[in-house]
Amino acid sequence: MNRRLKRALVRENAKSQRKSRKLNRDKVKSFIRFMLLLWIGISLFIFSIILFQVVNRNSVRDAVLKNPVETRAVIVRKKSSSRRSIGSLGEFKFSIAGESYVGTTFKSYEGEIGQTICVQYLASNPEQNISCKDLTYESIKEDVIFSSLKACLLIVVITTVMFTFWVIFNYKEFLKEFT
Repeated sequence: MNRRLKRALVRENAKSQRKSRKLNRDKVKSFIRFMLLLWIGISLFIFSIILFQVVNRNSVRDAVLKNPVETRAVIVRKKSSSRRSIGSLGEFKFSIAGESYVGTTFKSYEGEIGQTICVQYLASNPEQNISCKDLTYESIKEDVIFSSLKACLLIVVITTVMFTFWVIFNYKEFLKEFT
């Protein structure tokens, strides 16, 4: 048999094997369980990070609002937030009795660098400070639960669309896992 016929025969065998492959339902179920556990794990991780941030900011508010002292601070720079919906945060600097202290706004700062803003700080510890616009407490329901649900829903949608495209466009490496 010559080389050309051998190649044709090998190709035909490969085509017939691909056509005869059946979907292994146990592998599919196992993959779905794994993805559900992964999504739950990621969701809990995102939830705990957001919860930690909100509780931390609320505890700073608690401390400062017990014995607040008000002063003026200058915005020294704008930095991007880890939460994309917030936008840019303002980093401010102020001086008390010759010592400089810095702080960051909790909410988006739309002003310019060099502007002065109102700041409240803890009289016994000026390192605990907040912008006067950040005095309202963040809620667990809206700021933690809804934010983490939005992030998790986005991850679920992206991965589902990605896997669907892999199946539709016959991505062989992905489909090998289920046959």
